[in-house]
Amino acid sequence: MVAAGNAVPFVGPLTIDSEIKKLLFCPDNAVNCLPPIPPEGFQLLVISQNVVSIVLVFFIGLALRNYFKIK
Repeated sequence: MVAAGNAVPFVGPLTIDSEIKKLLFCPDNAVNCLPPIPPEGFQLLVISQNVVSIVLVFFIGLALRNYFKIK
């Protein structure tokens, strides 16, 4: 879920289904489970993956620009 949902920075959490969140973050599929809030470690992992993805997309853009630059 982390890699698939955050590989593209501008899509991110839109691809994560609420049922998947409930399955991962609600203990024992509780009926009156509060809205699922991921643990801090998971949130930090998602944020760091987003930052790395944005930087890599930027560098790919620079590489393409330099590759097709007219001399």
